[in-house]
Amino acid sequence: MSSPIKSQNRIAMDDRIIAEARAVFSTQSSRGMALVLKKHDGTEIALPEKVADILMSTLAALSEGEPTSILRVPDELTSTAAAEILGVSRPTLMKWADQKKISTFDVGTHRRFLRKEVLELKEKRREDRLRAFEELRVLDKKLGIED
Repeated sequence: MSSPIKSQNRIAMDDRIIAEARAVFSTQSSRGMALVLKKHDGTEIALPEKVADILMSTLAALSEGEPTSILRVPDELTSTAAAEILGVSRPTLMKWADQKKISTFDVGTHRRFLRKEVLELKEKRREDRLRAFEELRVLDKKLGIED
């Protein structure tokens, strides 16, 4: 079995490792899959769901031959980067900043956003969407519109 080549926090995968990843994904779906690390002494450590998702997405991309990078989101974000994370346009994000829905700070003449606040707003928006969806389901049930 080949070993990946690690250099300065970069890992180069050869064709054999990519083929092994492809074999895993060709035989089973990664949906609903949990990842467990097994230490030499037999102790098992279950990976948190989000960590497992990142690793599975990385392996899936590698198995398709796609170049893959895992990067940490910086502490300070440009408006473009923050808008991309939130899945909104930059003008919408700037409107929210003007309305104080998210705070900013200035770097020269440019506004910046804190990663922590952007991720908190992203989670709040996700929770709001789920709550609204659940309210619609309840309303559908009351009106007898269920499928």
